[in-house]
Amino acid sequence: MEAICRARYLKISQKKMIRFINVVRGRRLDLVLEYLDTLPHKGAKYLAKALRSAYANLVNNKGSKAKMNEVFVKDIAVNQAFSLKRVMPRARGSADVIRRRFCNLYVVVSDEVSSVKK
Repeated sequence: MEAICRARYLKISQKKMIRFINVVRGRRLDLVLEYLDTLPHKGAKYLAKALRSAYANLVNNKGSKAKMNEVFVKDIAVNQAFSLKRVMPRARGSADVIRRRFCNLYVVVSDEVSSVKK
């Protein structure tokens, strides 16, 4: 059985989230959450929150009795959302564009070991 979580419009760029995504894919959920909770990065906090939400969806919505150490991260993806564009004044009347990037996070957890891609 599997459950999903979509975290949309996270205030962090896609590039900064990818370094956590590659570590998490295919691992056991309890080990992943233990690892992410020790990291000081904002992306790790967003990812841990999404993984906990996906596990809650598995238990509450799908009716699974699986413990956290029996659940695996089946699939995980991060995509770029919109960018807020701001203008910063520069010398001699010119301007630079500052892009504040957002991302969307998609997480699938499963309690079946055979369905997990490594």
